[in-house]
Amino acid sequence: MRKRLPDAIGASLAIVVCWGCSGNSNEVNPNAGGDSSIGGAATGGVSTVGSSVIGGASAGGGAPSTGGVAATGGVVSTGGRAATGGSSASGGGPATGGRLATGGSSATGGNHSTGGFFATGGTPATGGMPATGGTKAAGGAQTTGGSATYSPCPTNGDACKILPLGDSITWGAGYEGGYRIELFTKAVNAQQKITFTGSLSNGPTTVANTTFPQKNEGHNGWTITQDTGQIPSPALDTGSGGVPHIILVHLGTNDIGQGATASTMTDRLGTLIDKLVNAAPNALIVVAKITPLKNTSYNSTATSYNAAIPGAVQTRATAGKHVIVADMNTGFTSAMLSSDGVHPNQSGYNYMGDQWYSLVSNVLSK
Repeated sequence: MRKRLPDAIGASLAIVVCWGCSGNSNEVNPNAGGDSSIGGAATGGVSTVGSSVIGGASAGGGAPSTGGVAATGGVVSTGGRAATGGSSASGGGPATGGRLATGGSSATGGNHSTGGFFATGGTPATGGMPATGGTKAAGGAQTTGGSATYSPCPTNGDACKILPLGDSITWGAGYEGGYRIELFTKAVNAQQKITFTGSLSNGPTTVANTTFPQKNEGHNGWTITQDTGQIPSPALDTGSGGVPHIILVHLGTNDIGQGATASTMTDRLGTLIDKLVNAAPNALIVVAKITPLKNTSYNSTATSYNAAIPGAVQTRATAGKHVIVADMNTGFTSAMLSSDGVHPNQSGYNYMGDQWYSLVSNVLSK
């Protein structure tokens, strides 16, 4: 069955962290004895792509004016031109409120940031419905490029393959399986078929009375560049599940811990997105703003980085790529962080799983 994507598009990929993960020289180490990555999320949900209403109804008077018959002598009288008024119907602008949440950090375990939803409540952009007397608003679907028929997941009953890509937060440091557990639970309860892909495996064997797919690509302590090196192999190899239908990205926390600037991180993220698009051109790529951090100095860089993510995503979305933003910061409280101040605790991971699900639920297989 084909589903419609949320209207707000062009805003979301993710970053992973591993603070406190032993034995990894690439991890951030804010606490003695353990690596830690950091991250932040800037305000801003996602940018709506192509959501303007196209072709509103013609203004009254569009019919030729009377008197358009030939005048005496066979000359056509003036006034036979169409009346003006054929402008686009109002209300077709992008949805409001699509700003990304501030703060974003990535917990050890490489989870995607929480809060991945579209502009204001995830509802369609104002005017996203057909304008009165006009045609359906362009970009009525959640995908970039505005295709109302875009459906990344199989329609033949097969499970939708999701690649969780990131660092220790994606892995689920402190709570094996991380946000993937809640995301899988939501899908199972809705009788939707999903599976996870990737070259790594961890997590429980059973979730919601169903065998839990443990694969993922959440590397403890890895930076954006390191995860980029996993694309297309081994992350998209046949043994890892092959080319996914949906890719969830939460990365950047470890880059911050290693002293990278927001500008450098944004460039790295752009390279990653482009590589993912080339490797999986039909996949829906959801890029997240990283979850909040308790460390104030880290959050300063994270905030700037998160603020730049929508622009990086919008550039690709405008080019017709299926890329959107997930806001994993808004609503993510300090109570959802573990004692290391970087990785989510179980409630934080559950929150992230809920946010991912809110973004992709409309396109998942039944």
